[in-house]
Amino acid sequence: MDGTRRQHTLTVDLEAKKLFLDGDFTYSRPTLETLHMRGTYGETALSVTLRHVAPSEFRLVNRGFHWISESPYNR
Repeated sequence: MDGTRRQHTLTVDLEAKKLFLDGDFTYSRPTLETLHMRGTYGETALSVTLRHVAPSEFRLVNRGFHWISESPYNR
């Protein structure tokens, strides 16, 4: 990871439950909140689990915005 941006194309085959994102992945939905992907990216085998997070759970949204903080939030 060097900070450069790259563009990727996603193709989805719903019937075969496959994702093509610069690689070939199969996916499953164990629960409504999770997506599990397994496949290869280049020559690397990957197993990825994604979890849905409601926007209200993000710290930037639920904390509110302050132009000036009297004390650091992260301490």
